[in-house]
Amino acid sequence: MNRESLRDIVSPVRFNEQEFLKIRAQAIERGLSFAAAVRALALEKAAEELAANAHQDAPDKAA
Repeated sequence: MNRESLRDIVSPVRFNEQEFLKIRAQAIERGLSFAAAVRALALEKAAEELAANAHQDAPDKAA
């Protein structure tokens, strides 16, 4: 895949070339489509953020 092709792909979806390549590698590794890999990574990130927020809120609730 050449740089021009990558630029055409990544510009409308608002992430950079490195993020595209990372997601593409994850998709290939997991045997998913690119769109499914994007959704899976987004869900994983959301779960991590929820866990971090719950961890931060826990001391507040205990007080």
